[in-house]
Amino acid sequence: MNIIKKYHLLVIAVVVFFAGYANPGKASLLQLTHNPLFLDQSVPPAIAVTLDDSGSMFWSFMGPSGESGTDFTDPTLNTLYFNPSITYSPPLRADGSQMPNSTATAAWVDGYPNNMNDTVDLSQDYIAIRRIVYNRFNDNVGIGFVNTQETAVADINALHQNDHPNWPGTPAYYSVPDGFDASGDANSWATVNVTGADLANFANWYSYYNSRAKLSRAAISRAFSGFGPNFKIAWQELNRLTAFSPLAKFETTHRADFFNWLFRSPTAGRTPLRNAFHRAGELFELDASYWSADFNTNLSCQQNFHIAISDGGWNGGFTGT
Repeated sequence: MNIIKKYHLLVIAVVVFFAGYANPGKASLLQLTHNPLFLDQSVPPAIAVTLDDSGSMFWSFMGPSGESGTDFTDPTLNTLYFNPSITYSPPLRADGSQMPNSTATAAWVDGYPNNMNDTVDLSQDYIAIRRIVYNRFNDNVGIGFVNTQETAVADINALHQNDHPNWPGTPAYYSVPDGFDASGDANSWATVNVTGADLANFANWYSYYNSRAKLSRAAISRAFSGFGPNFKIAWQELNRLTAFSPLAKFETTHRADFFNWLFRSPTAGRTPLRNAFHRAGELFELDASYWSADFNTNLSCQQNFHIAISDGGWNGGFTGT
């Protein structure tokens, strides 16, 4: 390169510099990346999902224990129970479409795909809540809650389990207006007529939300509906599925498998959360968890997350180290 060409390049460089300096608005459009230049796309974060499939997930009560019917069917005390101020939209499928609305005269006992053959007329055969009366106990493997009908268990004072029915003509739920005391006599409650829209909303709650497990499925379906191939997902349960599914991009068959698993997860067993958390840690120790087919290499800058959905403290033994 001769001196004249060098001079021309120098003049051009100076002009470009001062043009940017004189117009800082345009100069600010230049954004420098913080990522290595050889990465032409972001690295999908990895999410391990643990779903509690213990027996208590079948329960229809959350909050402090209670004995009367109003305790169980008042959403201010039992936050899992039907609340007329909430719209209970059906869960979402793998393709993002909404599951069908339930109907009050033929509501699915369990609206998820594995149990949609059983229906109930909510005006005639409605059971308000599966009531569990339990005592907290301590044993040598943690703290938990009893959910069986055993009678010869140490340190248990009272233990029984039964359904709390609602007969035709009795209140299906209780709601406390502002300014009123919820502890008043049950005879002072006033009957309120409901609309067809209220009945439809009540049917959706019954079919899709009226237990801890149902609520979890609905919430997860909606939370994960917006996830796509920019995430890697794996899943497990506490009792039945004690090994993670493959950790793969959340798309096509893998996405469909996730929703099929979510909607069919059972409710039986204990709550061995420690083992589940240990397995999540082991998952992210595997080299295979960091493999990227897009880059044809393992990605050390991958972010890892573990989401556990559970209703209580751990119990059961611990097999990890």
